[in-house]
Amino acid sequence: MNSTDVRAIGTLLRMLDSSIELETVYPELHNPKSIIAKFVDNLLNDKYSSDDEAALHLYGTCEIPQSYRTLKYRVLERALDSTLKIDVASYGLSEYSAAQLRQMQLHYTSALLLRRGNRSVATSIAIKNINKSREHDNTLSELLHSLVLLTSSSRSNSTAQFNQISVRIRDLIHRFSNELETEIFLDHIPLLDYSERSSIKKADVANEYLRIASAYLRDTPSHSLTLNVFRLTVAASMFEHDIDRLLNTCDSFQKYLEDNPKYHQPSRFGELKLSRTYALLQIRDIEKAVIESNDMLSYFKPSGYNFVLAIELRALVLIMSQNYDAFYSFLRQWHPSQSFVVESSFVHERLLLYGAYCFLLQSLGLLTGSDVFHAKFRLTTFLNSVPTLYEDKDESNFQCIVLSLSYSVYSADYDAVYNRTQSLRVYLCRYIRSNYHARDQLVIRAFTALANCSF
Repeated sequence: MNSTDVRAIGTLLRMLDSSIELETVYPELHNPKSIIAKFVDNLLNDKYSSDDEAALHLYGTCEIPQSYRTLKYRVLERALDSTLKIDVASYGLSEYSAAQLRQMQLHYTSALLLRRGNRSVATSIAIKNINKSREHDNTLSELLHSLVLLTSSSRSNSTAQFNQISVRIRDLIHRFSNELETEIFLDHIPLLDYSERSSIKKADVANEYLRIASAYLRDTPSHSLTLNVFRLTVAASMFEHDIDRLLNTCDSFQKYLEDNPKYHQPSRFGELKLSRTYALLQIRDIEKAVIESNDMLSYFKPSGYNFVLAIELRALVLIMSQNYDAFYSFLRQWHPSQSFVVESSFVHERLLLYGAYCFLLQSLGLLTGSDVFHAKFRLTTFLNSVPTLYEDKDESNFQCIVLSLSYSVYSADYDAVYNRTQSLRVYLCRYIRSNYHARDQLVIRAFTALANCSF
């Protein structure tokens, strides 16, 4: 438990604070001078970025004492024990998500009642929530409540009911297994940026996952599988740079959501905006991309994975629309150097890349603010801070190369530009040969021509 990041505990406490009275979890809060009250209050206000900082503030020591570890453990344990008390209506969840969470809470209640011998109440709760689970197409919830009902029928010696429920549970296990495997597929997709350099290979993997997931959907239809098939189709389309397929997939999924309002969640419509914005940028319809991405962040919870992707994509929209001041202001708000934490190293480094763009924009006089950067920009330091981008030979690596060349031209380091353009001939033949990379090829030729003409 002590390995848990203090900022993560703070996030959990803020979630609890929005739903329940924290004084019921931590009575010590009535005494502001107590060590727990100080710790919890500072966690709520995101005052600690590390255990070292918290220990120094609370105990006045640079080394983390055992007393701090014990304090942190107790605060976290109480917070985790209190999560079942969360009032789902007060946390701002969509109707669909709130229903899912409530069904899971009621499962624990019915299981506890059954264990303590109150079979009739447990059975009543299970039957009621099996129907609700089916209404919301929640496989896991229906499975868990069905298991309670199965145990209840066994204890009441109801063989016919036991056999009927057993058949249903086997069907649910099969469907849930299919859903879990597609979740594994989706979790593997982001890792392809690290393990595969070729977009063709990435597309092959995504399309194979899509083929399997589509077969699962035909075998055991469910909302979860429909959603995952949509996501896998989006991933395959992006890897193949098939924008028509991507836009058609978005249109089809939006119709599915409109036809099934019970599945409405802001984040689902946010995913549509993410995919459409990406597609519009690829076809260089910048004006529509600006409109599509205007309110994109509002569809996601802060710090979530899609929220971070939305930040990265919105920044890209602003710089491609040449709205440089808005780009800088936006990046200043969400840059990783601020309190905002980006867990994805790839997106983290992309935002660092955009920060380097800001320095170049300021150097070229394209930012109106005169005091945008106070520290001197060091190209080598920046390049060493983005190792993940260098692995993405199809796109991000090339953007780092262009930044490096542009900075060298601005710094009048012409020898560096000339030497780099010579080595780029191999890079051009090996990594950016497809029609998709036509613009990249032109950029390399432009720098090469500049070098050959002695600038």
